[in-house]
Amino acid sequence: MEIVETKLYKLSEAAEYLGLPHSTLRYYARTGSVPARRIGSKQWYMSGASIRKMLEASNGTGSHD
Repeated sequence: MEIVETKLYKLSEAAEYLGLPHSTLRYYARTGSVPARRIGSKQWYMSGASIRKMLEASNGTGSHD
């Protein structure tokens, strides 16, 4: 599945792409360790561009199968 850089992804979706537990990514978002934004009172989102950058940094390819 292709990551659309201009799209906002729920943190649960981003966690799947990144291979991280949702709770870990939520912690990183709350502490400012990853670029995420809160919309509404409970939902966190990450941009596709941020997900792609994290993938590239972690494995050098930026691709997700």
